[in-house]
Amino acid sequence: MSQKKVNFILKIIFIFLISIILFFVILYLFYFITKVDEKNYISKDYFVYIKVDSISKLYNNLIDLKALDVILSDEKYKQLYNILLEFKNSAISKNKFLASMLDMKVNIILDNNYNPSILINMKFKSIFLKLSGVVAKILKNNEEFNLKEFKKENYKYYKLTIVKNNTTIYYSIKNNLLFLALNEKAIDDFYTISKSPNKIIDDEDFYYIKSQVKKGGIAKIFINTQILFESFLKKNQYLKNIINKLTLNKVSALSLNISNSEIFLSTFTKSYTE
Repeated sequence: MSQKKVNFILKIIFIFLISIILFFVILYLFYFITKVDEKNYISKDYFVYIKVDSISKLYNNLIDLKALDVILSDEKYKQLYNILLEFKNSAISKNKFLASMLDMKVNIILDNNYNPSILINMKFKSIFLKLSGVVAKILKNNEEFNLKEFKKENYKYYKLTIVKNNTTIYYSIKNNLLFLALNEKAIDDFYTISKSPNKIIDDEDFYYIKSQVKKGGIAKIFINTQILFESFLKKNQYLKNIINKLTLNKVSALSLNISNSEIFLSTFTKSYTE
């Protein structure tokens, strides 16, 4: 092969590599400019709010947890233990690509009517969520899954039905955020909250309570203390009279960590007597 042809091939390879790099740089810039804070879409009026800053950390802590081996080594958990052991010994369990794919923030919200919804900050991986429209067309007449797209005034949402067990999940995508719920009203609530003054990003109490529990855990749990006590004390008037003498902060917080090096549960509840 002549030097001229070699130079031409090298030039093509160089242009191809530069194009790929530029493509991902543009994608990242688009993500960086359009990303939004999930706290803009979470109401401060919740019953329970669970905040997981990294699924990757949660996964790594639990997959390496030696105590889990002890618990599942019981004969009645033998089948589950064998599956776990096989997975832990496989190459995929320590796969760096899997760890990077799991590097997402998860927010689980239980509203005052005990309805659950999930908000996931997908980070840069949210770029691939833009393909949902294409996927909806592919799965439209699928025998196992049915995915339909709906349009509202300011957003789109999708209804995913698993035909086999008739399970329905609703989801919507807002830039880097993925909303998941069991009904379409919960999806609409995320967008409604973002336009109201009732979101936790503007709630000073939330930041104060968050700062009072230990950092570095796998999850933080915020509980509406008033609703919790009301549900527990409905049938116990004597205990209710005692609790009513205390003035409790609306929200209590817990920070949880489980790993081989430590297990801790840090809690904070502010109360005082009248």
